[in-house]
Amino acid sequence: MGGDTGRGFGAEDGIATTEWAILTPALLLVIMLTIQFGLLFYAGQVADAAADEGLEAAQAELGSAAAGQAAAQAFAETVGPILEQPAATAQRTAATVSVTVTGQIPAVFPGLNAVTVARTASGPVERFRPPS
Repeated sequence: MGGDTGRGFGAEDGIATTEWAILTPALLLVIMLTIQFGLLFYAGQVADAAADEGLEAAQAELGSAAAGQAAAQAFAETVGPILEQPAATAQRTAATVSVTVTGQIPAVFPGLNAVTVARTASGPVERFRPPS
């Protein structure tokens, strides 16, 4: 008899649309952050593996810092296309070797600067010691 249409919640018409309009940007932000951190983790693993590869080349008894740097650079460029502008440096003393690989990963967010990743591997120089 009155003006009741039987819907009961007439004041909440369109609330689902409003909820999606608020939640969709937040959901997209979470997805983009997940992708960015995934890229960061993967690039770190690639840089770490490249530094280890360079360390193996430079650690050898007849190895050199240049050989370690070249091996790390080649690995980073070949295996890890995720690293943009990869650069490898190596230092070798009489007792230790250190190889550092750096590179940038692309930013998922527009306007965000590229994130730099750097990993270092170091260890002793291998020496042949005859049995005493």
